[in-house]
Amino acid sequence: MCNLNDFMRYANVVSKSYSVPQDKLELAMTDFFEQTAKLNRQLASMPFYSLEELPDNQVFIKMYLSLQYPLEDLPQGMHFDSYFNIGPMVSCAVYGDDMEAQGANSYNRFQPFFEQNKLIPVTPVFTVLRGDSDFSYAILKIGYVTAQETQD
Repeated sequence: MCNLNDFMRYANVVSKSYSVPQDKLELAMTDFFEQTAKLNRQLASMPFYSLEELPDNQVFIKMYLSLQYPLEDLPQGMHFDSYFNIGPMVSCAVYGDDMEAQGANSYNRFQPFFEQNKLIPVTPVFTVLRGDSDFSYAILKIGYVTAQETQD
């Protein structure tokens, strides 16, 4: 089931982009988590990311994390946004043993919903990590416009 009235709003967001082979994706994520841990700042959110498949088994991933307070000095390659806002968005939750595969097929999951509701996706799929050590899940989100909005 999809939620049609979702959004993403975060303050003090640090991010970093990676273009890596598919089999090195976990290394990119680990690098981001290690770099943000070294910032020694209180977190305001769980991490979230957008992932796009590229030719030749490459992927582009942009990792994000919201902090309690802004940063003045960032490590090289990281970006800071004082505010991050996307809406409206369609979202749905995924959980279970194979969240990575479910996330990889997320666009296919949303496609019938977009067609049925005459919506056009305008952002990549964002994955927002949630849960704890006992139960982890992710919320998949895509920004959209209505077909009518594109005709105006």
